Amino acid sequence: MSEDPALDRPSPAPRTRRGAGVYVAYTIAGALLLGAGALSLGHFSNYRSSSSGQPTKAGQPVAKPPAPGSASGPAQPPAPTATVQVPSVTVKMPEPQGADASPPTPAAAPTAPPAVAAPAAVAPTPLTTTPAPPPASPAATADASDAPVNLIAANGLPLPPPEKPRVPGRRVGKCPAGTDPAELVEASPGGRLPRIAGNGCMPWLAYASEFDHLDRERLRLGLAVIGIGLNEPVTQKAVETMPPGTTLVFMPETPNLDRWIQRARERGMEAVLMLPVQNQQGAAERGMPPLQKGLAPAENVRRLRAALEKATGYVGVALLSGPVVEDDATLRPLLAEIRDRGLLVLEFERWSGKSLVHPISRELGIPYSTDIDSPIAWVDRFNANGRETTAADVDAGLGEVEKYVRTARFGLGWSLARPLAIDRITAWAAGARTRGFLLAPVTGVTECAESCQKRLPRPQQPPAPAAATR
Repeated sequence: MSEDPALDRPSPAPRTRRGAGVYVAYTIAGALLLGAGALSLGHFSNYRSSSSGQPTKAGQPVAKPPAPGSASGPAQPPAPTATVQVPSVTVKMPEPQGADASPPTPAAAPTAPPAVAAPAAVAPTPLTTTPAPPPASPAATADASDAPVNLIAANGLPLPPPEKPRVPGRRVGKCPAGTDPAELVEASPGGRLPRIAGNGCMPWLAYASEFDHLDRERLRLGLAVIGIGLNEPVTQKAVETMPPGTTLVFMPETPNLDRWIQRARERGMEAVLMLPVQNQQGAAERGMPPLQKGLAPAENVRRLRAALEKATGYVGVALLSGPVVEDDATLRPLLAEIRDRGLLVLEFERWSGKSLVHPISRELGIPYSTDIDSPIAWVDRFNANGRETTAADVDAGLGEVEKYVRTARFGLGWSLARPLAIDRITAWAAGARTRGFLLAPVTGVTECAESCQKRLPRPQQPPAPAAATR
């Protein structure tokens, strides 16, 4: 033993050196504790102040105020909330040996708090986000009603055009400028009657078609189709397919007569109203009560007005041969009423009897027209030589009328309302101008004698300038 008692104490056991892994583990544990504390502070802080001083909920982004002077665009959706999931970490410490068997008790292993919304600032727009569309240009924001609209019906076909406003009076024909169309119509208990306007304009001039009545160079050939309105399909065929310049003679009992006349005028044709008259055998025609020989003049005039008030827009009336046109006492009151209504008279088959219509019309100043004074005027003899008429027969009849007009320089042929005649007249009219003919309406082949011309309206003369005073 040593002489020094202190040296006789047993030496302590040598301390085992700790490895580097122990220090790394302590470092990780401390970092986790610090992170958990920071997250806990953010979790328990429900609200935080924005830069504008308004409280905002934790975890929601703060909207950056728009820069001054910038145009306000569409509102951006809020940025998606970022959620941080911190995994649970268990740190296993190395086993101490010897004197390190009882190390200081460390703090409890950190446990991650429940997932909370991270307090994110204004989140940048992800690369996959579609940028906001640019503001619309002024052209794009124009009124949608300016763009053309194609109307399509339920069956996929275009809708028909809207019905045009009612005529008559759409144009004043050959009347003075400023004529009021309403002055050409007189209200009556049964409908509307034609009448002469206050300025002298007469319906036969007001409802005339757009025809050059001053053209004296070319031959005028008129064609009238009689009996329009008795058969609706034939009526529609005539109104919709016949050429401008044709004269359509309507029956007064035609359904929707006003609309048919309006459509015919829109297509450049003239309308005439066929008067119901007693025929050669004395029997009454079917339909309305006819004008009849032997009736009191007042009754015949009443029947005449009943036919006239069925429509307006026609230029005149048509008369067939029979007892009425051959009796002065019966005919004169009727023609006087027609004159006072401002209408013309179109007479058919004057050559078949002793008609008085022409001389009385000249006397009363009524514009008068008639067909060619010969049977050739009837171009559609539907029972020629005991057989049905063919297209060649109608073409031959039109050729006879052409030959007559080349000598007389004007004339009127006619046909009954039959599909064959309508087709052949339409085909003939297509080449009439190249052969030197004008397809003239009834007003283009009407005689207006001296007494008739005196009744024509005169254009207003400008007032004479006042004499200069000295």
